[in-house]
Amino acid sequence: EGSLSLPVETAKNSLPGSGGVAVHLDRTLAANLESIRSYMADYPFGCLEQSVSRAIALRDSSRWKKILDNLSSYIDTNGLLKYFPEALSGSDVLSSYFLSIASEAGFEIPERHLRQIISGLQGFVNGTISQSGFSFPGADVGIRKLAAMEAISRYHAFDPKQLALIRVEPELWPVRAVLDWRSLLLREQRIPDRTKRLAEVEQILRARLEWRGTVVGFKGASRFWWLMNSPDEDVNRLLLGIADDRAWKDEIGRLVRGALARLREGHWDLTTANA
Repeated sequence: EGSLSLPVETAKNSLPGSGGVAVHLDRTLAANLESIRSYMADYPFGCLEQSVSRAIALRDSSRWKKILDNLSSYIDTNGLLKYFPEALSGSDVLSSYFLSIASEAGFEIPERHLRQIISGLQGFVNGTISQSGFSFPGADVGIRKLAAMEAISRYHAFDPKQLALIRVEPELWPVRAVLDWRSLLLREQRIPDRTKRLAEVEQILRARLEWRGTVVGFKGASRFWWLMNSPDEDVNRLLLGIADDRAWKDEIGRLVRGALARLREGHWDLTTANA
């Protein structure tokens, strides 16, 4: 799209005729993510979330098929996914993640399993299925229901009337919920005041972005371990959400570099963030 000039000069007191300049070009800012793939390939643990995240991160269809072959043993009587087959009950958080990350990656889920999981999340949203998994009742139920709505909306199973079951307060939500809300608004044109609410979300996200040198993050970011969420994941989810948004075009390059600057020992913090 143009030219770039960088001044170069020989270092003072250098040996005559030695040294040089090496130029390396990559097609993308994130050209080499091999360290992340290596980390996920060698990851030693294997609950359902970790197995799913590994298959997604590695783009490994054989791993995904193995997960699907055994998926029935992970679905509880309500249709929610369990972290381990021997667990007594499933988790709405895990179920929402499974549907969303599979959709994001373009990995298919068999129709019979998909119907079961969607039914389980519908039950959680509507209140016919009690809360499940680790939770802090009264504090996180609304944002967990929002995550479930976002997940089922990817499979055309969301009803805007379900929004009446939560308090829509994006200015008070953690970043992960704001990102779910943005995704839901972009996908569901039937939501009342959609255009106004989208503008509000964009303003909230931009206001919360925080730079520390070259590292990007969000103000007040926290690690919600019981929601399988972390600051690294929030940054990566923002990038996924705005990749094709012209309103963010000028910031994409800096945000990608800021996300890569969050890597520690070649990977991001949680398996969900690496996925």
